[in-house]
Amino acid sequence: MDLLNTEDAAGYLHLNPKRIQALARSGRLPGRRVGRKW
Repeated sequence: MDLLNTEDAAGYLHLNPKRIQALARSGRLPGRRVGRKW
């Protein structure tokens, strides 16, 4: 399984990094928070 940071995922999905964070927070996109970053 490949891991992507917020910026890489946003570029891959053509979305804004804030949208990636919102999707991860809501559970619609799998994600883990590491410290203060998604």
